[in-house]
Order: sequence, then structure tokens, then C-alpha cells
Amino acid sequence: MIKGFSASAVVLVLVAFMLSAFVGCGQGGNLALGQPTLPQSNSVTAPESALVGRWVREGKKIPNSSANMDLLRDKTGLCDYGSDGKGAAMVWKVENGRFYEIYGTSGYVWNYKVSGTTLTLTNGDGESTTYTRQP
Repeated sequence: MIKGFSASAVVLVLVAFMLSAFVGCGQGGNLALGQPTLPQSNSVTAPESALVGRWVREGKKIPNSSANMDLLRDKTGLCDYGSDGKGAAMVWKVENGRFYEIYGTSGYVWNYKVSGTTLTLTNGDGESTTYTRQP
């Protein structure tokens, strides 16, 4: 055993770490659980800088999609994933025409499109939702 730590404390930390792998805000294609990757989008996507800002979901809720997202210039962010206002810290990036959300040991990938103040995210099942940029 690790000196100075009880067996129950070590087990508790390991269980908490394992459970944190299942927390996230969106469900495009789940990178951590090995869901299929999305096909390359044929739509024209915007540069990463077009995603920076506060986004509020206006479209229908699709499984585990974020209610709100604050995407920061340094590629970090916060999202709210429920009506109770609970959220999570995230890292995000755009690569190969896809938007990636990464939460600790789990992550999600979406096809995306930005048109004016509207962001559309589409998951691996072809379901889409829209967000509006807030000032």
C-alpha cells in the first residue's frame, strides 16, 4: 500500500477517476467509448476563431448535447449540460472539419457548420442541433 494512505482512500480515488471518464457535455461520436468516428463533412466549415464565444442551444436537444458553451480563445471552455446549470470544464479544437470536445478522459466529435451567428452540430447518427452566438 502507498505509505500514508489507507486502502479505502486509494480505492475511492480510483473509483472517482474511473467515473469521471463518463462525464461530458455532448455526444457526437464518443472518443473514449469507441463509438464510430464521423464521416468527413462536405459542408464548408469556419476557422477555429469563428467558434470563440458564448453559444446557447436554440435547436432541439439531442442526446447529451450541451445547453450552453463558452468557447475561449485559448481552446478551453465551459459547458452547461442540464437544466440544473451543472457544467464541466473542457478543451476544444477543430481538426479535419470536425469540432472536438474533450473532458478529462472522455471526448466527443461533431461535424459542424457556422453561418453568421448560428452554429450547427451534427452527431454520428445524423442528428443536428443549433446554437446561437450571444454577445
